[in-house]
Amino acid sequence: MPCEERVRLEREHLEAGIACDEARKRLESKAGVLARGQYRLLLHASKNAADKLESARAALDSHLREHGCGVESS
Repeated sequence: MPCEERVRLEREHLEAGIACDEARKRLESKAGVLARGQYRLLLHASKNAADKLESARAALDSHLREHGCGVESS
């Protein structure tokens, strides 16, 4: 039976990764097109998304280390 917390953390990590990719794509597609203030808003959103991804990865890694549910027994 899968660990529910692991499943939840994996889902959060996946969603954070998708959001980070989308934020980066928006930022890249608008470079040189937007006014400086608008670009900074997108840059800030992209950095926030990257921070959330990093936090989600750290939470998942920590859970796997502490709970041991990521280790397959043979």
